[in-house]
Amino acid sequence: MSIQPLLFKTLPEGNFVNSKVFAGNYHLEAEGPFTPLQESLIDLTITSDEEVEIKVIPNVRLNIQVQDQDETTATISLSYQKVIDDQSLIDYGLVWSEYKNPNVYSFSEGSIVQFTAEETGLISGERSVVVPNLKPNTTYYIRATARTQNPGNYYNYSKQIVLEIQ
Repeated sequence: MSIQPLLFKTLPEGNFVNSKVFAGNYHLEAEGPFTPLQESLIDLTITSDEEVEIKVIPNVRLNIQVQDQDETTATISLSYQKVIDDQSLIDYGLVWSEYKNPNVYSFSEGSIVQFTAEETGLISGERSVVVPNLKPNTTYYIRATARTQNPGNYYNYSKQIVLEIQ
């Protein structure tokens, strides 16, 4: 028996697979940019391949869509809505990269724009963001970001937009 915690990294849509978990008794605790809809600590016994569903509510709901684009810029419509009442919205923004799934820490060959929300008391809204200096014949991956005052200081992300510049 080992008391060493196993940390799982999830895919952007929330799924993960770990083929190295052996049969045994486990305590599963979900941690991230969300609030669990159930008790956050789950006791379970693994005997073989198991599917475990953890239902959560995101701290911030984000949506983006392309409003306009030309050879060097794109205008992205970003909408955000804070969901958890007892958390204040700290910031929100847009991140883009030439590599899939950019985030606030990794946006190689791209950039990030963030807007402060905490001082304004914002909880929802929509904003147009211009993505400048795009290169021809390049594919960009774009996501919205937002962060609330939450344990772990986690960011929420929107679904990814793929933008082809001709």
